[in-house]
Amino acid sequence: AEGLIHGYQQEREALVVGIHGPWGSGKSSLVNLIAKVIAQYYHKTEEELGIVLKFNPWMFSGQQELQLIFLRELAARLYAKTEAAQQVAKQVNQLLGRLEALAKPITSWIPYGGLAQQAIGFGQKATEQFSSPQDVQRLKEKIDAALQKSNIRLYITIDDIARLTFAEIEHIFQLVKLNANFANTVFILAYDQEVVVNALDQKFAGRGQQYLEKIVQVDYGLPKINRHTLKALLRERMGVVLEGLGVQLSLEEGIEAGSESWKGVEGYIRTVRDIYR
Repeated sequence: AEGLIHGYQQEREALVVGIHGPWGSGKSSLVNLIAKVIAQYYHKTEEELGIVLKFNPWMFSGQQELQLIFLRELAARLYAKTEAAQQVAKQVNQLLGRLEALAKPITSWIPYGGLAQQAIGFGQKATEQFSSPQDVQRLKEKIDAALQKSNIRLYITIDDIARLTFAEIEHIFQLVKLNANFANTVFILAYDQEVVVNALDQKFAGRGQQYLEKIVQVDYGLPKINRHTLKALLRERMGVVLEGLGVQLSLEEGIEAGSESWKGVEGYIRTVRDIYR
């Protein structure tokens, strides 16, 4: 967390950090800890404003909807902060409006009547005029300028990616790719790399790993926890539970009880999460 704050403090370009490991390896705990440390740091300083957005990738349908939901949540988070952040939020809302215009079906502009063909032509011209790719790019540049002027840094965390469907996983990484050019922005992604690569392989003809490497700039794999450490953690956890029940054990009794318990559950304990469940 401190590395993300201090190591890239002079950088203005966006950064994508990938935290990966198998289920139960502690990815969510690490992401939450990073978010907590970042919030504590910026609470103590007035030089910069750090804003953490925990983006939940659930409950969306399709790439366009995901992008719109992301921008709405980002704007809402910015509006809840300082006046400078609210100015950035206004720029985000302008971009959101343009993208909503692009996403809106042309035929939805037509009430009824015999002039449908003319109405469709008018709608297409309006969409091209007010929501062209060049227009969208200009709005993104305005957001960049506002972020740099206000000295705001965005930290966007996305967790539980591997629990999505393969199509949804692809949409999440497309979302990051689309928005990874925002200035002063750090994306922190948590995922099971094997699951994500398999999902991206389906879309990119077996080149999922290469696609992932193009998006994620800082790759951090959580080390696999060894059996000895798991056994020690189980013994420690048992001591807490027994103490809560009013049972006091000596050091020797605790070690013996932990060893006997380990023999009974060894085949079921593979991660720290298994112990706490």
